[in-house]
Amino acid sequence: MTKETTDKAWKYIDIIPIDRIRILNPRERDKRKFRLLVENISKVGLKRPITVSKRSTGENETNYDLVCGQGRIEAFVALGQTHIPAMVIEASKNDRPRSSGPRYAILPGKRGSGGHGVAE
Repeated sequence: MTKETTDKAWKYIDIIPIDRIRILNPRERDKRKFRLLVENISKVGLKRPITVSKRSTGENETNYDLVCGQGRIEAFVALGQTHIPAMVIEASKNDRPRSSGPRYAILPGKRGSGGHGVAE
C-alpha cells in the first residue's frame, strides 16, 4: 500500500472490491468511448486509480462512496474484474458527491482476486 499526504486529505492507494463501491450520481456513457476505454485498460492497464471515500455503515465490512472514476469501474467490470485500484481519501459528508435522489447503484461484482489490466 502506497501512502502520501496532501494539504486537503490524507490518501492511500489500495485494491478494493468493486461490489463495495456506491455510485451516488451514475451517468450514462458514450458507448464508443467506453469500448475504447475497455480496450485501452485491457492492453496497457489502469493508468490512474479511481478515487473513493470510506463510508461508515456500522457493519464489519468497509464500504466506499465513489468520488471519481465511474467509467473505469464499469470497464473493470466489463473485463471480469472484482477488485480495482483506488485512491482512498478522507472526505467529510459535505465534500462527497451528493445523490440526486434514490438513484444510486452498487455495482455487481464477485469477491476474489482480480488483476487483469492493472498496471503497477
